[in-house]
Amino acid sequence: MDGVRRDIQYAIRNLLRRPGFLAIAVITLAFGIGGTTAIFSTVNALLVRPLDFPDLERVVAVWETQPSRGVSRNEASMANYLDWRAQNQTFEHLGLIRWWSANLTGVEPPERVQGFLVSANFLNVTGVSPLIGRGFAADEDQPGKEPVVILSYGLWQRRFGGDPARSWMGAKPWKPC
Repeated sequence: MDGVRRDIQYAIRNLLRRPGFLAIAVITLAFGIGGTTAIFSTVNALLVRPLDFPDLERVVAVWETQPSRGVSRNEASMANYLDWRAQNQTFEHLGLIRWWSANLTGVEPPERVQGFLVSANFLNVTGVSPLIGRGFAADEDQPGKEPVVILSYGLWQRRFGGDPARSWMGAKPWKPC
């Protein structure tokens, strides 16, 4: 045990004599630990712990492909989704989801938000429901209808203070950017 104590004292003395080496060692360890933590968190969230949908084993993603462009997973177009839905004889529900972003204004400072454009039945497909408020009405994804937004809990807390009355006060129709 005495030898271990002496080795530690010797290592500390040498590190204090060379502060540049100490700084590089600490930075290297910090990057290594940070990178490992980030990778583990991502793998854990995406692969180890499944999404919190009821009956997840029954949820399937359907993609379009464009082999001529080298695209193996492309979001479906609205026209194809409508055709698939009209001809569907296999799936219990069929919903559409596409990446979306817009500028949130009217609450200072403006903020770029990202989310999804979804079909009106998306919440039925996933089996989830909003924490408060309502889901989408059946006709709200039709052309010419006013857009409806369901806020994430994080955005609702951060930008509207979690206040249901404040979330809707002065709401104006939005236009995607």
